[in-house]
Amino acid sequence: MFHITPKSKNAKVGKMAVTTSTATTCPSACPFKDNGCYADGYPLKGHWIKVTEGERGDDWPTFIRCSWVWYAISSACVVFIALTTTLSG
Repeated sequence: MFHITPKSKNAKVGKMAVTTSTATTCPSACPFKDNGCYADGYPLKGHWIKVTEGERGDDWPTFIRCSWVWYAISSACVVFIALTTTLSG
């Protein structure tokens, strides 16, 4: 499963889109696996567990479709805001 959060509330990344994948996508060779992984700590851990257990998110094909739709809408909004600002300024 894969989950997109359009506007993060995470102070580290700021107010931007972030994605979360299941714990099964982590390679066994990762030096942070079971050794300080950021996603393995709260509050992100609660969300990560729900994505891993399938309570949140979508399968890969649905996630990709939704991500592109979200990107297209957000890009159109940015272009509209930039154009409106330019024309009014």
